Amino acid sequence: MIYYNPDLYWGYIIQVRGTRIERILSRVLPMTIWAFIVEYFGFDIPFSSTTSIVTIIGSALGFLLVFRINASNERYWEGRKLWGGMINTSRNLARCGQIHLVNDRRKQEELTVWIIVFAFSTIEVLRKRKGIGPMARRLPSKEVEWVLGTDHVPFAVATRITGLIKQANDEREISDIVYLTMDNLVKDLIDILGACERIHNTPLPFSYMVHLRRALVVFAVALPFGIISPHWYTSVAECLLVNFIFFGIEEIGVEIEDPFGEDDNDLPLERFCETIERNLLALAQQPIPD
Repeated sequence: MIYYNPDLYWGYIIQVRGTRIERILSRVLPMTIWAFIVEYFGFDIPFSSTTSIVTIIGSALGFLLVFRINASNERYWEGRKLWGGMINTSRNLARCGQIHLVNDRRKQEELTVWIIVFAFSTIEVLRKRKGIGPMARRLPSKEVEWVLGTDHVPFAVATRITGLIKQANDEREISDIVYLTMDNLVKDLIDILGACERIHNTPLPFSYMVHLRRALVVFAVALPFGIISPHWYTSVAECLLVNFIFFGIEEIGVEIEDPFGEDDNDLPLERFCETIERNLLALAQQPIPD
């Protein structure tokens, strides 16, 4: 994610990083060449209402693009809310461990580390990798090997967290009510993970994506015939500007559709995990006053 100052204006107009300008121009350039050919050589099509047709296509395309960008933006913000829930649920689970396992320092620390590992392993599974992050060195090697050998690493990590809570309950370190409360928090972590996977593994319908891009190309091809200008170069410039805006909107939708990757505009998942790690370790290292 690129952090910026919303009060600044002109400096961002010329910025290239994070704007996907190269991908937009790769689509706009062929359409601009086409507009140059049409306008410079004076080609025309035998339709009496070309301008009206282009206007109608442009209006319909506008509705398609609005739906596209709204759907992508909804997925982006849902992903952000889910990771906010990940942070808060991790804090709540660690808070319960710090209070109710105060007499078992080893189990308390192990629980804290596994909670942090769950967040890091969630990043890995969303990026189709296997791993548990830098906290692996603080865990027993046999348990790390077991977790990494499973089909779904975060699910195995959550199972290990539940195992620690169950062990504490069996040893009468926590009551049944506390056990159920903490286990529900683990369930919440799994639900958050599942919701992130739903966004990541379910793109917008293929038919909609294809139709939108076909409509964009049809509009861009028809646009030079619908622009009335006394000079060919002004018509080409107008085509370039209109196509740049329309193709740019579509590319923004593509960029934020899956916010869990490593692109400039994706969510800063590593920073979220570092927040969880910093908060939980600070709590574990700070003695709770009597």
